Amino acid sequence: MENQKGRSVLIEHASTLSIVKDGWKYIEPHAGPANDKLVGIELGNLNQPQLYNLKTDESEKNNLASQYPDKVKMLKDLLTEIKDKR
Repeated sequence: MENQKGRSVLIEHASTLSIVKDGWKYIEPHAGPANDKLVGIELGNLNQPQLYNLKTDESEKNNLASQYPDKVKMLKDLLTEIKDKR
């Protein structure tokens, strides 16, 4: 029988790292380009933290980092903790 619980945390990597936990996604600040002009794709890079509520914003259009600084800190700290264990 398969485990029905699933993952409690998901780490993603593009040009920077992000972490998904409990329906929230935190993306680390990254100074890379925001868009790939050759193919017209948004890369998700910003110089500031990004926080999205994936339950209500699957397309990651509304950055909530300034409204939820405690959530940003918690996810940032968790991501740092996981990175430090490597």
